[in-house]
Amino acid sequence: MNGIDSHQIKEVINNFLQAQLSKKLEPEQKRLAKAQAENNPSATHTARQKISDLKQQFSKQQWLEKAANSFAEQLKFGTHISKGIHPDSKGDNVNFQTTRQLPEGLVGSQSLPLSSMPLDANGNSAALPLAAFLNLPINNPEDPQTDIKLRDLIMAEHSALEAVFSDNPELSKHYLQQFKQALMGNSDLPRSDGRNKQLLWPCSEDAMIPDNYKNLIPLHPSALLSVFRRKLNQLRYSPENTAGRKSRFSQTAKERQPYISINEIAYKNLGGTQPQNVSQLTSRDAGRNLLLLSVPPQIQEKRALRINKRSTSIFDKRLRAYLKSGLSELYQVVEAQKTTAPIRDQRRRALDKILFELFTLAKAIHGQYDLGWSKDYNLNSAEQYWLDPKRAELEGEENFAEQREKTDWIEDIARRFSQWLNRSLQDQFPDLKDQFADQEFDEWHKTIRNTIKASQRREEGIFL
Repeated sequence: MNGIDSHQIKEVINNFLQAQLSKKLEPEQKRLAKAQAENNPSATHTARQKISDLKQQFSKQQWLEKAANSFAEQLKFGTHISKGIHPDSKGDNVNFQTTRQLPEGLVGSQSLPLSSMPLDANGNSAALPLAAFLNLPINNPEDPQTDIKLRDLIMAEHSALEAVFSDNPELSKHYLQQFKQALMGNSDLPRSDGRNKQLLWPCSEDAMIPDNYKNLIPLHPSALLSVFRRKLNQLRYSPENTAGRKSRFSQTAKERQPYISINEIAYKNLGGTQPQNVSQLTSRDAGRNLLLLSVPPQIQEKRALRINKRSTSIFDKRLRAYLKSGLSELYQVVEAQKTTAPIRDQRRRALDKILFELFTLAKAIHGQYDLGWSKDYNLNSAEQYWLDPKRAELEGEENFAEQREKTDWIEDIARRFSQWLNRSLQDQFPDLKDQFADQEFDEWHKTIRNTIKASQRREEGIFL
């Protein structure tokens, strides 16, 4: 932090106050211009008075006095927010700072450099501009690539802050202590709330007898999640990634560019229609808390499908073993021989499961075989286009790429699946084989076509 001077900080503060004033003045200046155009003395006087009041309100002396003596008491700062666990929690926030490193493979707030850790705040929404004020970036003369936050200088009681907040050195020092206390919070005796969760962590093997537990109270890591969301959006919507996504519609494989597609992410809304009640960073993200995929591990992974080099199609009897789970459910529906609403729903779920397993298998084949593997196999052309898509990128495979671009093969895949499913049902129920005719074929065909279109809209890469 060496090299930072008070003039630099004062300039940053003045620019911040001017920006805040400009946002408030804009609607009032429009009202003034309208009143003058309409020759309305009363409205003109009211607008001018409002503009004058705003200029006084955002003067450095008045705004900093209110910020230090009022706003600082109305906000709770922290990197971990109590209201993120429950919006009605009255518990304290925690400003987490540590230099301890996490073991390899684990990610947490410790993974972020302290200089890039955002600071969250909640409380009276009218006082939230103080949070933006404390997060003001100050250029670092020692490292122009990184900024130092005003709050970091306040926490360190940096010498450059002397007489920065007021021309009166004593008053400026008082404001400094008010801001620092607000940033620190009640760190000695943090308060919990009945709506906060508690975890009792045993400190010994026989912890139950002497009550030897640590009481852990998890808080919402809003600072870490805000950085995660920002990085995710940078990956998704960067100019390079956007261009790559658009290039998938190019006519030739050479014009296509690689791009990142991030799947299996959900989000949970925090704060309902008023996320600002949870925290400032939550409000900035519209209350969306991103959730990564969390599923139990598969104890027994399904054996990969080995394609016979002489086989002309994967839609054969061997495929039934790989889609056994969904097929079994569909067989149960057929055995019921009913047309009630629950049976129809069960039939639809079984078919969805079969298609999910089929698409999962196709995706596994994409990664299981080397680029261009289908050249040495007898698979029909449609299934080659489907299961070996990157062959189109190889030199000398221009004809393959051109034919694959036509996308007629997708309709052929849908037809082959429908025929295979009908044959599977006929073999399973030979006495009912006449029931699996054109009507059933049309239903399977329609369902897989709709599922393929949904997969393409989600850009899952199976039919792109």
